[in-house]
Amino acid sequence: MTEKEKMLAGLTYDANYDRELTAERTRAKELCYDYNHLRPSDTEGQQALIRRLLGSTKGALTITAPFWCDYGYNIEIGENFYSNHDLVILDAAKVRAWR
Repeated sequence: MTEKEKMLAGLTYDANYDRELTAERTRAKELCYDYNHLRPSDTEGQQALIRRLLGSTKGALTITAPFWCDYGYNIEIGENFYSNHDLVILDAAKVRAWR
């Protein structure tokens, strides 16, 4: 069983030296960085980046920068989601925000 498989199964895993998980966290951090450095008026750019980062989105959502997460793909957000500044989602497991 890989470290990622262990993580997704909710088992104890080691993310520190696993190349796959390290690469996935780096990808997420790069996308978060890009998202956090967009102009507040660039709502189209924000929507495009956040939808690339998150695992599943539905309908309207607003995440006010800065935003950080571990992987992104484990986050599912439903309709009419809003968060203010400094949202951090630790998504080693599924995180769902549904109405």
